[in-house]
Amino acid sequence: MKKLSKSSNWIIVSLFLLISVILIGLLSYSSPMYEFNYSGDNNNYMTVGKSMMHGIVPYKDLFEQKGPYVYLIYGLASKISFETFIGSAVFEILILTLIIWLTYKIARLYLQDYLAFGVSLFVPVFVFMQPFYTYGATVEFFVFPAILSLIYLTLKSGRQNFEISKLDWFIQGFLVGVVFFSKYTLLGSWIAFYLIIFGIYLYQRRFPAIAKLFWSSLSGFILATVPWLIYFWIENGLQQFFDVYFYTNIFMYGSVNGNGLTRLINSISTYIQFLVTSNPVITGLVLVAIFTLYCNRRVINNKATFKVIVAMMLTNAILAVIGGTFGAYYLLAYFPYLVLAYLLLVVALNKKGMLKSLHAGLLTTILLILGSIFMTISVNQNLQYSKLFPNNPAITNHGGKKVQESAQIKFGKIMKNESDGRPTLLTFGFLENGFYTTSGAYPNVRFFERNNIPYKKYPQMLDDAAAAIEKKKTQWVVIVVDATTNNNLDYQIKNSFKKHVYKRGINALNDSYEIRAHHAQFSQGNQVEYVLYKLK
Repeated sequence: MKKLSKSSNWIIVSLFLLISVILIGLLSYSSPMYEFNYSGDNNNYMTVGKSMMHGIVPYKDLFEQKGPYVYLIYGLASKISFETFIGSAVFEILILTLIIWLTYKIARLYLQDYLAFGVSLFVPVFVFMQPFYTYGATVEFFVFPAILSLIYLTLKSGRQNFEISKLDWFIQGFLVGVVFFSKYTLLGSWIAFYLIIFGIYLYQRRFPAIAKLFWSSLSGFILATVPWLIYFWIENGLQQFFDVYFYTNIFMYGSVNGNGLTRLINSISTYIQFLVTSNPVITGLVLVAIFTLYCNRRVINNKATFKVIVAMMLTNAILAVIGGTFGAYYLLAYFPYLVLAYLLLVVALNKKGMLKSLHAGLLTTILLILGSIFMTISVNQNLQYSKLFPNNPAITNHGGKKVQESAQIKFGKIMKNESDGRPTLLTFGFLENGFYTTSGAYPNVRFFERNNIPYKKYPQMLDDAAAAIEKKKTQWVVIVVDATTNNNLDYQIKNSFKKHVYKRGINALNDSYEIRAHHAQFSQGNQVEYVLYKLK
């Protein structure tokens, strides 16, 4: 095999970037290949992010539960493209490039350069595998390269008795701060890593190493977190930040109720189900990797390194879904370790001399890139909802030759055309799916949507939203119901909003608003009909 020179690294990164542009362009709903990104989560992030750029303070002025770094990314994305997700696609391309590059760095610890390059090209298969990746970048997607960087540091430093530089500790401390202020349940890998490495240092009486670990990591963590605390303090939003991001997430949000033991059992059960039954490719990889590693135990020569990696993997698995899941995308947090299993499997096969036929060359590189693209497309079905297929179910339930638009695009145009100035909007009773983005509206109601928190746990959310309708705080209101089959929309609305505060909200809508438009389409696994109300 031909060994790539260091001067060729820019070519390698350029090829990784090229692949990322192609795959994000083909498979992410944020891409111009798609009419719009209909994901509730992505639109939440975009709405809060662009509002933050406009001087609206998260948590204080808008109730949403992810960490501020998520809103910062989407806020910056909104500066690139305000009413579309093209800006988000740019960030997704950069993140995917980083994922492939870090995989390459890990592979180079064990493989010759060209083989490491070839192996890394196929890591997008794990990134885009459905149902774990659907619409576009989630927090789990953004944290993916951070976990890979920790895996790389663990494997690399394990060869030198975990001698780690101040810069590496600083970087990991900074990443801990970023993840802590993005989605702290994804910190499992770092918790295990820091505790075990500290234990090793303490056992070996390496006190200078402990000091370096502590101060360098703390410096990075402070740099990542303190500016946010200062920002919320200046904006008089520090209390709301702690109330929403920590208290509400820990005690109210989640699909699993019960004590810590119940949540732990659920996490372990979810992880086992993921490994065994979620996908034949995953199950096959896990079984083959376990068998191969058992037969080739010297793939990771250092037993301590192997134990640290296993501890990181298990802690990550337990904490990632400790509150339950609201979608398969939560499980994308497991995938950095599947990538590692894939790499170690290749390393084991290479040690057996089974990959000697791979030689560097232009034709081989082209075939590898094409193979990567087509294999990735084979595990993701998003293309059927792209602009290549007009009037697909994500856009409309009614076909025909005339090209139609989704509710998001259709309603957005109506609101912009029929509003005096910037539209004011409330999405009542559901997780916002893009109407703030397409209309260009900034929320003027704190509870601008219904988050996944039961009414009994947090009644204020829907109570305040219903009160906003009664007080006519917004010119426009959007609701969603199951798609009607008999064209009896009024009955469907009445039947869907007949309980407690929902009925109160609908009564207020009927009193002060009128239906301006409605549209049926497929949304996140369901046939739904969106209804747009306009203030009379």
